[in-house]
Parts: sequence; structure tokens; C-alpha cells
Amino acid sequence: MKVTLEVIKGPSEGRIFEFDGHESFIVGREKNNSFRIKGDLHFSRYHFLIESNPPKCLLRDLGSMNGTFVNDKKLGGKKEKDKNNPKEIFLKNNDIIRCGMTEIKIFITIPKIDKESIGALTLSVLYREYKPLARIDPQAKIESINDNQEKQEVEPSSI
Repeated sequence: MKVTLEVIKGPSEGRIFEFDGHESFIVGREKNNSFRIKGDLHFSRYHFLIESNPPKCLLRDLGSMNGTFVNDKKLGGKKEKDKNNPKEIFLKNNDIIRCGMTEIKIFITIPKIDKESIGALTLSVLYREYKPLARIDPQAKIESINDNQEKQEVEPSSI
């Protein structure tokens, strides 16, 4: 899974960020953030977090004053009317995040896997996860229960 963030409006328009794996990405005015917003005073120092953890991508408002909007749905905010707003949401492809004058578009792409890759992956997983549960004496008689719930002995040679 690949996540791309593109700033499509605001003082940082044109900036692009990409993630291929697990990544925690903090956006706000603080200089040590993953993406420092300059020139948009509606942002808090630590405004929101995007956590890319394939196959999911989560946005969490970090207690910002003005909240974070995803497709015009408000998350967080510190005003009395905001207290019941959700604090986080799973992002989808083409979602728009808006804070102040800034808008960020999310692109989530999942690579296509061909049949050969799926087969190789399946064999790899099966091979790694196969663990014999017990050793069985090939000469021992085995008790089994048939469909009528009756016990019967089975000769090892008939298996």
C-alpha cells in the first residue's frame, strides 16, 4: 500500500509526501513535526496525526483548537460544541483533509498482485506456518468416530 499526501490549497500548496509502509506523520506549526505548516495560523502546534499502517490509514486530531475536517466532517476541536466530535477516522482514497486555509488530498494505492505472486506468497506462508502437532507411530492402531458417533479402530495400512 502506498499513501500519498498532496497539499492542494494553502501556503504549502504543491508539497507532496509519500509512505510505503508503517509511518506516523504529525502535521502542525511546531518545527519538529513531520510536516511543519508555515503561514496558516489556524493550525495548532501539533494539529493532527496520520498513521499509515497498511492496509489502513488513520487520521487523529491531536486536540487542536479548531478541529480537523475530512470531507467536511469535523473531528476534534476544543469548543464546547465540539466535545462530541469523533477524534479519529480511517482515511480513504481521494479524501480531503482541511484545516484553516490548507487542504490536503489523500491518494491510497494498493498494488495489483498477479496469480504467480499470490501462489508464491501462499506457499511461503504455508511453508513458514507448517508445524507438525505430534509424531505418530505408523504401526499404531487409530481410534476414530464415524458419522454415527460409533468408535472404530482403523488399521494404519488403510490410511
